[in-house]
Amino acid sequence: MKTRLEGGCRIKAVVWDNGGVLVQEDWNGCHDRTYGKLGIVPPLAGDAARGRQYKKMLSVPITPEISAQLATFRQGDSEVNYLQSYSSGHLSSAEFWAVACRHGFEVASTDENMNALRAGQDHLLSNGPGAARVFPRVVEILAALAAALPQYMLSNIYPEAYEQLRGAKYLEAIPADHRFFSIFLKCRKPSPAAFEALIAGTGVKPEQILFIDDQASNIEAAGRHGINGILFNGEKESEQVLIAGLERFGIIISG
Repeated sequence: MKTRLEGGCRIKAVVWDNGGVLVQEDWNGCHDRTYGKLGIVPPLAGDAARGRQYKKMLSVPITPEISAQLATFRQGDSEVNYLQSYSSGHLSSAEFWAVACRHGFEVASTDENMNALRAGQDHLLSNGPGAARVFPRVVEILAALAAALPQYMLSNIYPEAYEQLRGAKYLEAIPADHRFFSIFLKCRKPSPAAFEALIAGTGVKPEQILFIDDQASNIEAAGRHGINGILFNGEKESEQVLIAGLERFGIIISG
């Protein structure tokens, strides 16, 4: 594949999300491994329900009572639930998994149970059989873009998924100038702070940035900062949707 920039193209940097754009995370696999190791009978069945159930059990609502039990957690750092706060780097790993055990899965927060939950989360972006699905044509498109424009990743990510990404083979084809992860930014998309950090970190004017994400709320938040956006879900849409979106901004992909 080749990239050509039309004369009127104003884009100077491309920013992309990972989950939903390049790869579909395997929440179902997290569910199956976690429930089996904890010896819990899954309350829901079916492909559409398993992953949602697992994420729900991790997404314990933030309450003053639980917060008071934690040493590192500050209420002002929180978002809606403890999973979001964990992915924003505001909660230690040990504390998050203890909350997940006691208040999400309603099992004792023993080392054995916490390790079982971590093992389930380790599967989120793993490359093993039946794990996360990579969208190879999207990888090819972004790899072609790298020859013409600097690229950056902006992703809400959990510590376990970060460890998986560090060795992800599909990312080797896409050289990114910098990767902005929520666990280091201490905030998540669509927080204004995430996009402010992106603008400051790239040194590119907002109107010259093109952001690709699978969540409308993130695209809308980027737009409020003057950043251009393409809403693209690699699981549900063909790569032609992405190619057409790039063309709207004067970025032509061929081959």
